[in-house]
Amino acid sequence: YMFTLKALEKAEKVTLKKEVMYEYVDRNDSATKKEPNDKEYYFFSVLDHMEEVCKGSRRLEEYYGYLNTKETITFLTRFIGHKDVKAETIDKLKSRVRKCSKGYFHNPLLTNKEIIQVFVASKVPNLYINTVLILKRIRGVLCE
Repeated sequence: YMFTLKALEKAEKVTLKKEVMYEYVDRNDSATKKEPNDKEYYFFSVLDHMEEVCKGSRRLEEYYGYLNTKETITFLTRFIGHKDVKAETIDKLKSRVRKCSKGYFHNPLLTNKEIIQVFVASKVPNLYINTVLILKRIRGVLCE
């Protein structure tokens, strides 16, 4: 994201496409597979800085809204139920979901699944948390 941020700062023109134009290698030792912890919350300072860079450009603001919403819900989902994540971090994420949920229905980059996740997490956060906990228990991925 830091590269993307620097590229956006330098770009004269940016075009967004929904089409996937890269290959993704899913590794077991990747950052998304390791156990989450509170230290990862620093990532949101990058997103907050990115918001400043994107101001004034409708397309970049749309992209930022998508990225902020998607990453916030992803981190919340990932952090729920992990012993190394403090309750205050979950509270910060719930608050961030409420904030970034404004206008998310109109963001064409979000999938229907992401829209439903954001809706439930922002309107009924305890239902969202309990649902995620149940699904993690069913999948056997809950770290107790």
